[in-house]
Amino acid sequence: MNTPVRRDIEDLTPAELASYEHAVKCLHDSGEYGRLARIHNVVSENPPSGGEHHSELFLPWHRSLLHQFEQALRIADPRRPAPDLTIPYWDWSRFPRGGKRYPDPFLREDSPLFDELRKQEPPARGTTPDEITTLVTLYPSWEDFAGPPKGSSGLPHGVIEAPRHDAMHADFVRGTMKFPSTAANDPLFWSFHSFLDKQFARWQRIHGTAPQCLDCELRGFPGTTVGDVVDVEALGYGYEFTPEELELRADLSRARREMLDLTRSAGPIGLDHGVARSTWWGGEPGGGELLRARLIAELETPESVLIHAYLHPASIGDDRRLSPEFSVGQFAVWIDPAHHGHGHDGGAVVTSLPMTVAAQRLLQGRDGQEWCVSLRASFPLASDEHGTAVRRSATHATVSIRALQIELLMGEPR
Repeated sequence: MNTPVRRDIEDLTPAELASYEHAVKCLHDSGEYGRLARIHNVVSENPPSGGEHHSELFLPWHRSLLHQFEQALRIADPRRPAPDLTIPYWDWSRFPRGGKRYPDPFLREDSPLFDELRKQEPPARGTTPDEITTLVTLYPSWEDFAGPPKGSSGLPHGVIEAPRHDAMHADFVRGTMKFPSTAANDPLFWSFHSFLDKQFARWQRIHGTAPQCLDCELRGFPGTTVGDVVDVEALGYGYEFTPEELELRADLSRARREMLDLTRSAGPIGLDHGVARSTWWGGEPGGGELLRARLIAELETPESVLIHAYLHPASIGDDRRLSPEFSVGQFAVWIDPAHHGHGHDGGAVVTSLPMTVAAQRLLQGRDGQEWCVSLRASFPLASDEHGTAVRRSATHATVSIRALQIELLMGEPR
């Protein structure tokens, strides 16, 4: 018996898409959709529920939720059971074929997959295939890729979760998806996370290691542990990968890790809708090529914030000249009063921004130049205790950067 395969939603036949839409509508009509969404949206101790974020439980927990949703889809219509139905993923590393911000199935107003609150313009993609491949292939440590054990100090998340996942929720999609306390209400949520789950499965195929805490229970799923969701085929689905998707890009056993401390000796860097500049970085270090680069920051913010990062020649001293050419991405900090336990409730936060592809592009052929890392803060709408968007006061919030480092991995590509 063949294992059902989760496929790109843009590759479904009209009949396959109609079957998925019908099942989602049936779940809405029965109330089962709302019950499953609340397992993610509502943090509770009795009964236990609430999505796991910012620890190694992030990927296994969401895999378990997707599995429960998929099982419900297959029996959503008792008259038309669909034992092979799977959640189609949305590949948000590529531009949709229809030239819009989302694949066409999510844009039809008469579809149960539609949500009018999503950000619609401009046409865009959330990242690039190269950036996804770098995260999956060049972070062989489970803790680096997926996150540390729950409750650990230091960097709380893996590179696959932050900033890509967080920024997609908070800035790319927005609307219902913006807040952890409402995110699963948007039908896009399931296809968005299915793509992340595919990268989890891809990482497993390449590196072969397992999560650290196989016995950890997954809240909201009584009796289910991390070890129960490690094998996707045992859960009744799979993914297809090309040979190129499973290739390693470098010999990591001979790579060398370096840390560059960019923290100003003068103390915290205050951002108030302005720009903060780090100390200078004198070009690419010697001893091999740059395999990966990651910006690590410890910051304090009173509310949700997006930090936009730029890597640019030191000769650019005018903030207005920080063009998209020098952008290396952004990282998001969520503060959502309605979703206690999501990971950020104010105070000090340690976060990171993988910037390998952008750094390689900018540094190519420019050895010896002095470079600068600049950070710009923007504050999206906050939310109240019910998860409802509210406008901030006119007083500008300030985020303070306590520490700033660049982690480099130097070596030889294959």
